[in-house]
Amino acid sequence: MNFLTKDIDVISFITTAGITGGTEFSAINYLVLALKNNNLWNNIKALYPFVGGTANTHKFNLKNPLDTDGAFRLTFNGTITHDSNGVSFSAVDGWANTHFIPNTHFTINQETLALYSRSSFSAATGGIDMGAATTLTQRSELIIRSNLNGFVSNINSTTDGAGSASISTNTDGTGFYMASRQTSTDLRIYKNGVQQDIASSSNNGTRDAKKIYLGCRNVLNAPNGLTGRNFGLALIASPYTPDEAAIWYNIVQQYNTFLNRQV
Repeated sequence: MNFLTKDIDVISFITTAGITGGTEFSAINYLVLALKNNNLWNNIKALYPFVGGTANTHKFNLKNPLDTDGAFRLTFNGTITHDSNGVSFSAVDGWANTHFIPNTHFTINQETLALYSRSSFSAATGGIDMGAATTLTQRSELIIRSNLNGFVSNINSTTDGAGSASISTNTDGTGFYMASRQTSTDLRIYKNGVQQDIASSSNNGTRDAKKIYLGCRNVLNAPNGLTGRNFGLALIASPYTPDEAAIWYNIVQQYNTFLNRQV
């Protein structure tokens, strides 16, 4: 490889994941440096850039690219398509285990979930794109576009009403979707960097004790609500402000533009 970079995190990822294409390297190099230059890098727990076009390259966590559960590398299950557009999960049996447990790795009410979706369709009834749930009071989940056109997030939420942030008018499931809880009374959802709703009621939920799944929700260690979407990036992190959410979108959109898969 003739790639030139001084960033140790870029070198570590492309070496471990076996990234050999110049376009893919340039995209990853941009992503890491842009996140660091905008002070967004340190909050990241797991970032899956879905670059390289194979199950092996797609499984690695950019923040810690070791092939271990403890480094939150993905374990893919069922029918999944891996190509230059990212990861496409089957709505019948496709999902991935992040091995990330909110109750272990997050402080209470300090959590961000985000996905770059390349699929517009509404999910089947009960479809959930990312998350985990032990009980109704222990949930971390992101729903991009439900069967009722809802964009919804529950993070440590006790109910589907006051404790969740949601809109019921999302008729296009493509774009960058982020949910970020900063306090017990502040859960915000963003689409393409623009705030859509804020849940400001007091929240009495707790951190979930199950591993977060992608392509569905983990309910008591079983996949629930598979959606079958195509993703170009997935993120688990500590909370971000509204201004930071907007910067995140610009960076992720440019990253996917480098890879010619922007929406």
